[in-house]
Amino acid sequence: MLPGADIELDVIARVAAKIALSVKGVHSLENAFADGIVAAFGKDGRARGVRAIAEEDGCVFHISVVTKYGVNMPEVAWNVQEHVKNAVEETIGISVKRVNVLIAGIHEAGKKRNPGQPV
Repeated sequence: MLPGADIELDVIARVAAKIALSVKGVHSLENAFADGIVAAFGKDGRARGVRAIAEEDGCVFHISVVTKYGVNMPEVAWNVQEHVKNAVEETIGISVKRVNVLIAGIHEAGKKRNPGQPV
């Protein structure tokens, strides 16, 4: 739970995930391999592709996104940072210290992926 708030970190992470998915150019969020392992041992503020970490004076997000093919990736990452920061601060009322965005892959429309194949 975030200090000074009655909101669980996993709820905050889910809000951030929904916002990140709404950004133009984002195809999906990607779970890092470690997400599944850490989630098995308890809650720590994770939603698919998003990790929220409570710090003394705010919250930090780590978001792994898969972009659509052909988009300007730095622009998409910047927009994810801005949208998540603004939405979380406005809707939940907590300070966002950082939003770290990892481009985990690129989605090519019309191309099917085999299970287990990297994005």
